[in-house]
Amino acid sequence: GIKAYLPRVGGKIVKEQVSEVHLAVDFIGLAIGDLDLDNRHRWISRAIDWTPYYSHWQLTGVSVGKGDIMLRCYDKVRELREATHKQTVFASLWSVEHFDDFPVTRVEYQLRRPVLKDFKGLDCANGLTLPEELLCALASLWRYCTEDWTRFMATMVDRANRHQDRGCLAAF
Repeated sequence: GIKAYLPRVGGKIVKEQVSEVHLAVDFIGLAIGDLDLDNRHRWISRAIDWTPYYSHWQLTGVSVGKGDIMLRCYDKVRELREATHKQTVFASLWSVEHFDDFPVTRVEYQLRRPVLKDFKGLDCANGLTLPEELLCALASLWRYCTEDWTRFMATMVDRANRHQDRGCLAAF
């Protein structure tokens, strides 16, 4: 839509380039506190950094990694309580009357340009630069993020015996 709009108002596209993408999914009816996401022993990740966040002793989110690629899992309803201008939009998106009718856990991967241009997935051999390339590679990006870069396991990972590959993925 923006490509059609810009020429009508005298603008022109000089260069197209994807600089950052946020892949997100909302789990409606699933409270973040019920998932045990703050148990670092259940995570397998290529990332070094792992940080849980709490408010009044209750888990509000977890971030894995930092910089060019990272994962955030957080209580979306809690975030929306402070962003009143977004509440109606999300209530409509989630097909509920009020944004806080159900708990919602958001899982969001953030990938910046260095990761995107080096990405070699099934749907792209030369990295991702253009929006069209990104759209074609969404499934490969999601698969990389959730299977190769981070995994949340059903039980604690046996790292002492180097058996983390024997663990089973959590249903979540």
